[in-house]
Amino acid sequence: MFKKKIIGGVFGGAVTLLVSATLVFALVGDLLDTVGLPGNGDCSVAGTFTGTYYMTMKGGLPSCAGSTLQIYTPPAPDVLPGLPPDPATLVSTKTIVDAADGVTPVAISALAWDPSRNKVWGAYDDKVYLINVGDPTLPGLALATFVFSPSATAPAAEVDAGDLLGKLPGIVLVDGLYSPDVHCNVYNFASDGTYLGKVTPENAAGTKDCSVSGVVVGSANSLYIGRNGTSEIRRVDKTTGSFVSSFATTAGRVEDLTCDPVTYAPKEAILAKDAYGGPVGDPANTPLYEAFEVEPGTCPLEPVQLRMTGGGSVFTANPGRVTHGFELHCDASNLPNRLEVNWGGNRFHLESLTSAICLDDPNLDEEQPVAGFDTYKGKGTGRYNGVSGATAVWEFRDDGEPGTSDHVRLQIKDVNNVVVLTVSGFLDRGNHQAHPQ
Repeated sequence: MFKKKIIGGVFGGAVTLLVSATLVFALVGDLLDTVGLPGNGDCSVAGTFTGTYYMTMKGGLPSCAGSTLQIYTPPAPDVLPGLPPDPATLVSTKTIVDAADGVTPVAISALAWDPSRNKVWGAYDDKVYLINVGDPTLPGLALATFVFSPSATAPAAEVDAGDLLGKLPGIVLVDGLYSPDVHCNVYNFASDGTYLGKVTPENAAGTKDCSVSGVVVGSANSLYIGRNGTSEIRRVDKTTGSFVSSFATTAGRVEDLTCDPVTYAPKEAILAKDAYGGPVGDPANTPLYEAFEVEPGTCPLEPVQLRMTGGGSVFTANPGRVTHGFELHCDASNLPNRLEVNWGGNRFHLESLTSAICLDDPNLDEEQPVAGFDTYKGKGTGRYNGVSGATAVWEFRDDGEPGTSDHVRLQIKDVNNVVVLTVSGFLDRGNHQAHPQ
């Protein structure tokens, strides 16, 4: 199976570990951390990183697939990497169901986060889905929309026997790469399913030795492939499949690969999911992934530029008319982020956006432009009547034009934590507009 396209620079090389009394100085290809996934279970192979959360599937179905999505926050980096694994924190679990009926469970064996859509790609049994996770902090349902079948779009002459058939793990990248589990080829598709070609990774002797499982895209036209059952992450040429170098050795059975430029910053890492609950030497047999250092610039997450703008007014019995105006990004680190609320001679002015989640509610439609989301949930601090320390929590919805179906829910507390405004209702004037960038 494999991972979302991450572009940057990576170079394989010799591995050297320098240990002082308290610090480990890692080089490219060295182990940075071993992270346990409590509750993940045996035979779980999927893994992806969103920039905040590590997502995986609770295994157990044939071919290590499952319909239970598990969402974790990684632990702080370990000073001395290795066993025993430091546990990640399980934030929530979600059942992946068919978006067409909202009920039928969908089995998934590989995942790839797509920041441009604010959704996750998933694949299993020759089917590729785009999955709306919703609020990652809350349990519930994740809605999977079928996109394409790789074997139906790839020319028969291009597909080796066994590839893309049966219950084989695999994953589609944002830009289209797909690898059947423990097979010889990496196939390339556009995100609409259009077939673009394939590459066959080779070993140092120039022959194919298969066992391809996870894939991450590096710079200089390279691929990083996890080789199931060999404990190897290898670098090959993306066009020809020619061997470049052996990047890292994993402790267990390497499966899905993903990139993490956040947890170990300023270092960047490739995360390798283990399939069967940890390597030899771990008495607890803990499900885990391993983090290996890569060259800076290898795997930055694509910036999330999604934002919502607009404003208007809601009329309530008390305090009467409440007006608001805003420009807010789905990634709180992207600027500017502005919110101003006025009511009954009072004013709130946002100074700091502390939390932002953008969601795609299947019951709403932002219409044009298509943004991939329609609901903005946020928290922040600011000034209430000129005094800093006030807090605000809000939810803004965009349900298309002309704006009268758009909704606002908002609460503001002063510096003493006293509620000074609570409002919920549809706009009587104005408009909320979700933007893809």
